[in-house]
Amino acid sequence: MGSLPKTLPHTSSDSGQRPARNQILGLIVASLLKLQHLRDFYELWPHKFQYKTNGVTQRRWIVVSNPSLCALISKWLGTEAWIRDIDLLIGLQEFAADADLHQEWKMVRKVNKMRLAEYIEAMSGVKVSLDAMFDVQIKRIHEYKRQLLNILSIIHRYDCIKNMEKTQRRKVVPRVCIVGGKAAPGYEVAKKIIKLCHAVAEKINNDADVGDLLKLVKGIYVWACILTCVLSNLSPRIGLSPPKQKQK
Repeated sequence: MGSLPKTLPHTSSDSGQRPARNQILGLIVASLLKLQHLRDFYELWPHKFQYKTNGVTQRRWIVVSNPSLCALISKWLGTEAWIRDIDLLIGLQEFAADADLHQEWKMVRKVNKMRLAEYIEAMSGVKVSLDAMFDVQIKRIHEYKRQLLNILSIIHRYDCIKNMEKTQRRKVVPRVCIVGGKAAPGYEVAKKIIKLCHAVAEKINNDADVGDLLKLVKGIYVWACILTCVLSNLSPRIGLSPPKQKQK
């Protein structure tokens, strides 16, 4: 029986950086499949065994989802080669203090907010302020991912705003909370969480007293996160690790 590799390759021969944890895990799993669990198949078709991670690539999350930012980066780097060689992004460091770059970067974010605001209005009829903080949580609906906790926090924020005086409300940063995801059709608790989210959104979005200080956008599909992830100001990480299955 073969053994697992004792050394791991660098991510880049030039940078000399060690691979990220998910890459290390991918290499270990790939080695286990090749040398132990599926060794016979590996000996027959070694070219078919290729490990892939769930990492984020610049091709998907900048070039495809954020064309405005893609054009901006290419302009300041003077090349589009960074699309295939992400290490070239280090060239932006020399422009870190450039006021023109900062202004253009802000404009890109504003354009992206406009794209999302138009999508939200077309999908749900809710008008959102471009000056608001966009608080985004889009992932599979599950108890351990704590969408329920997020909705309860939105209810608390709504209650606080309702009990504020006008002078206090002037200090509140407007917020657009976006909750989206998918769930298994037989997952009863997830259905109740979704129903609660819709009920809370109906209440908040139709309260003229609160106005643009708080909006709750529900029903954003997972595929639509290509619009939301590129401009979110806040992305809460409040989920827990999946619960371990009890051994029978």
